[in-house]
Amino acid sequence: MKVKLQEAAYGQQQVTSAPAVVVVTSDMEDVLVNLEDTVHPDLSAERRKEEVASLSSFFGGMSVEERGQWALTQTNIALGFTLLTIQGLGYSSNPMLGFDQEKVKEILGLAEHVKFAAMVPFGLPDSEGHPHHRFTLDKVLINH
Repeated sequence: MKVKLQEAAYGQQQVTSAPAVVVVTSDMEDVLVNLEDTVHPDLSAERRKEEVASLSSFFGGMSVEERGQWALTQTNIALGFTLLTIQGLGYSSNPMLGFDQEKVKEILGLAEHVKFAAMVPFGLPDSEGHPHHRFTLDKVLINH
């Protein structure tokens, strides 16, 4: 599987040199089909029904593309926590979007509407690598 993913990632070696690769995706259409599974199970049956109706109405008013974009924003939050967790557990990661998304969908059997947050090869680092480079605050903050 990793060899196929590496090919879809234009031969990038980290895909096969890392012991594990996670592909972080969002599929809002699947969520909509399974809304009842999404709503918190501790709600009363009546409240669950109301939540499903509300979510169905809200997302039903969007196009597939708009729902996909909304879901991708939420998935990027999960990606951030995933990367922090990987780092916190002492592993290194390399989040990447440099891959042929259509090929990866084919390899993994994903639907056309699925969105990608990233492909994330991760494992124990071979070396310390380069020190982190960060912009100064005045470069990234808008000061009014």
